[in-house]
Amino acid sequence: MIKCVYCGKENYDGLKYCTDCGGALPKAPEPAPMNNSAPNPAAPNPSAYTAAPIPQSVPMSVPMGASMNINGPETNFLCLAGMIVSLVSILCCGITAIFGFILSLIGLIMAIKREEKGKGMAITGIVVSVLLMLVIVIFFAAGGYDSLKESVQENRKEREQEKTEDIAKDIVKEGWIEIHSDSYLEFGKKKTFKYYRDSSDLSNNYYEGTYKLYIGQEAFDYITEDLSEYGMTAEELKDAIKRGDGYEMSNLVCFVMENKTCMIDGENTLDKPVSTPYFGFYLKDKKHSVLDLANMKTATYYTFVPEDEVDDTYAGDLHK
Repeated sequence: MIKCVYCGKENYDGLKYCTDCGGALPKAPEPAPMNNSAPNPAAPNPSAYTAAPIPQSVPMSVPMGASMNINGPETNFLCLAGMIVSLVSILCCGITAIFGFILSLIGLIMAIKREEKGKGMAITGIVVSVLLMLVIVIFFAAGGYDSLKESVQENRKEREQEKTEDIAKDIVKEGWIEIHSDSYLEFGKKKTFKYYRDSSDLSNNYYEGTYKLYIGQEAFDYITEDLSEYGMTAEELKDAIKRGDGYEMSNLVCFVMENKTCMIDGENTLDKPVSTPYFGFYLKDKKHSVLDLANMKTATYYTFVPEDEVDDTYAGDLHK
């Protein structure tokens, strides 16, 4: 008998293929030669018998598309993917844990049905994902959400403060020309200013004093609360912000000019300081910057541009 190396089936000698699995059988060893030197009278006469034919097995045909998996079942891909995503979730603070859980669960179900490998990996992914999701739930339940919210708000305030400081620096570093009247506004050290009636004559006819500058939410609160006597309500200011193109809370500005001197023809015409508030917006694009302001006392509107940006765009508006 010949034993099949693939399935262990015992087969008759002389067969080339296993009658069970169709695999090729090993060759049987050659029989030892018989000693014919002395005839055996008791031996039967071979010519008196007709040898029965040895049945030959036909190799089993393998259906198209089927293959014999000699090395065992394959590993389910989703089991592996789910475990990897779950482990990566540890580095991502659990953000992708839900995806790792879903992949691992589906992979486990498929591996059980198909008798594939990878069940251990799927279970690992499920356990890691569930633990991470529990940690997230406990974190938020224990007040982590409030801490996270406060952290986000603080970061937002810091960014707004940085933007406010940048706007303030941009404004005070420039000399500004009003494009309709050609008046000129410049800022000095220690929050001082000079406002000339004519940009072509900086020796006479000007206001001089100190200023306060408010930007963003601080400007909004100052206008609607400290300057409430001028009648600008919070609703009206919000409506003004919505109406203007490019107007935002972040670029809202409020100037309070403390005029200590008003020089007219070389003489100071002020007996005491006069405070004049302005509000408006600081607008800036790639080419130009604009201070769009309104005098809250007289309701007079002004459009200031940096003196080095007064080009052909605004030249037609000067001296009107």
